[in-house]
Amino acid sequence: MEEKKVVKREVKKKKIKKSKKKRLFGFLMFLLIVGGVFGFLFFFPSCSILDTMTKGFSTRYEFSNQYTASSKYQSNGYLDSININWRDGSVNFYTHDSDEILIEEVPNKTITEKYMMHYNYKETDKYGHYILVQYSKSGKWNFNDLKKDLNVYIPSKDNLKVTIHTYNADIKFDLGETTISEMQIQSNHGNVDGTFSSANKVQLIGSTSKKVKDGYHYNITSTGKVNDFRYTTSQSMTLKLNEVSYLDGGGVWGKISIDTNKCYEASIKLASYSLDYYVGTTNKVKLNDKYSNGGDVNLYINKDASYNIYINRKEYKNNDGNVIKKETNNNICDKISDTNYKINDGKNSIDITISGTLNLLENEA
Repeated sequence: MEEKKVVKREVKKKKIKKSKKKRLFGFLMFLLIVGGVFGFLFFFPSCSILDTMTKGFSTRYEFSNQYTASSKYQSNGYLDSININWRDGSVNFYTHDSDEILIEEVPNKTITEKYMMHYNYKETDKYGHYILVQYSKSGKWNFNDLKKDLNVYIPSKDNLKVTIHTYNADIKFDLGETTISEMQIQSNHGNVDGTFSSANKVQLIGSTSKKVKDGYHYNITSTGKVNDFRYTTSQSMTLKLNEVSYLDGGGVWGKISIDTNKCYEASIKLASYSLDYYVGTTNKVKLNDKYSNGGDVNLYINKDASYNIYINRKEYKNNDGNVIKKETNNNICDKISDTNYKINDGKNSIDITISGTLNLLENEA
């Protein structure tokens, strides 16, 4: 019998380039997934459900029978952990030298028990002294025009864990010299203005929506040292950080300004937003315009800094399909080539993949 020969045929797959909108959507989904994972980790043990979609904020939460309804919680002692879920109004959070814990809401109208603040205070070996604060009774309610300001004063205590999630509510906080163990701040459709000293882990999650009111922002200042600082956002964000071991961030659409005095390593993703970055003294910087969306970067460099800057220039297409190629402008570094700039002995490195305009500028501050 004649042996049949098997002929293998190679089929070449045609690589289809994703459109600009699909690349943007993919990056945004990545940010949402990362934010969701961190949200779960930071948010445990309350296990509350946060709906970050445009429909709003869920007021359903587990173990609701363990909560107490009241517009005021007051006691003497301390907290190891505080977790706040709030909507429509504001959250004002402060630490002080007193041993008094005061958590009080101020509604814009008379409310029944169902709409009052609900809190759950526990003392356990695993979590220490912690309190969970919810906007209302668990459930889906029609809040109409209800707005409530939540004012929080707790004793300064090192290794404090803070989680604040809001929807349509601004956040203001001042944690003084308290050393933070973990802090997560998320305000969907709200401003955040805050200052703190030192922390082990910090996670900022800005609005996930492109359409936010003009002026919505995050303004965060750290005066001490942060070991791990991460952010994701679709709105404007201003960060002034004294010292950071590791900085990781990504945003879409807004304008981000980062001012670091000292940083060991920074990794920043770019996507259709402008970035002002005052690098200070940073050992290693990586800026990556992964999706080639044309975001512009202003890099502010000190005269006495030492950097070798490597640039991977990417082209992109505008909405009309025309290929756009931006430029690199420089007024402080020595130009080695179109893809390499250097200042002083270049002992630290900056790697940039960019499709937008890059300006290498002297930090005159």
